[in-house]
Amino acid sequence: TAVRALEEFRSGRRKASEVFDVDGLGMLLALSDLLGAQRSMEWGDLRFMLHGASDKLITIPLEYGPFEAIGTILPLVRNGSMHYPPTGTSFADRLFQDPIFRNAYFGALDSISAPGWLEVVLARIGPELDLQERIVAGQLPGTHLDRGILEHDRKVIRQALHPEHVALAYIEDRIGPVDRVAIGNVHALPITVAAFIANNDTITMDRERLIQPRDRDKPLNYSILHLTVPPDHGPPTHVLVRIPGASGLRPVTVRKWNTFPSN
Repeated sequence: TAVRALEEFRSGRRKASEVFDVDGLGMLLALSDLLGAQRSMEWGDLRFMLHGASDKLITIPLEYGPFEAIGTILPLVRNGSMHYPPTGTSFADRLFQDPIFRNAYFGALDSISAPGWLEVVLARIGPELDLQERIVAGQLPGTHLDRGILEHDRKVIRQALHPEHVALAYIEDRIGPVDRVAIGNVHALPITVAAFIANNDTITMDRERLIQPRDRDKPLNYSILHLTVPPDHGPPTHVLVRIPGASGLRPVTVRKWNTFPSN
């Protein structure tokens, strides 16, 4: 039953994608970031309805608000960084333990924060939205959606998904084949290494490697990537990384390092 599925999800025995419509729920959480309604995403503020056609649960906030300027995106609110999988028991923590939901959320967040998306939506629904806001505000004062908050929240989202610096990467400074790269994630979100560049050729990894974010107030931890570099290629010059679910690969320059961990 729906109740049993929800309880099994809440206790960690079932994944979000087994219980919920993850595309719709990913968009709902992404919109809570853009609209500044993150506080609506707690267990006690949500109700769930079974979708008859899919047998998946649809999530309905009891009160979607208040609309306010956010300090960061939802996965970073509690600890300032997002290790994967999270170990908490909040609604968001349980959701982000499932990589399928994680990718759906970050994909939706990347889309709705892209330049032009908000402007197109407001141009299409603006007049009707203004009318509905006046009706709602008559019964619930203080529910007006400040357009300035939307712009602020979008900027915060873009900074989280597309930071200026995301990782540091180094190779051994030595003669001969180089197939090991040390990489450290300096961002607050996990990243994956999808490919690397050598001799201007992009070489895809057999499997993307997850790199956890930097721990707050701790030294940067480096992970060792064992790369399969073709024999006729020089050492890698860049590794290509991404935030899982977000669009686009980002090149990280590989620099030389005189000493290297043995593992």
